[in-house]
Amino acid sequence: MSEIELIVEELKTLPPAKVTEAAGYIHHLKAVSETERRAALEKTAGALSPAEADEMARLIEEGCEQIEHRELTICPLPRATITSSISKD
Repeated sequence: MSEIELIVEELKTLPPAKVTEAAGYIHHLKAVSETERRAALEKTAGALSPAEADEMARLIEEGCEQIEHRELTICPLPRATITSSISKD
């Protein structure tokens, strides 16, 4: 049985007031998670200048948008590559 299934089974044994309490806590966790994601996005949005973003897109297109028919690979793009390429302009 999965963790979620176990929790649901346990919730079924609780009195209605405790189920309501548990539901409130779950809703609270979801709201906190959404707030944390939004804060992380706002913190990093605009971190690259337009020139840096263009250079990153170019490097990704050059090195990462290749289909390997024999195997699936993920193209690592080290930050040093991006930074060194940008600073050469």
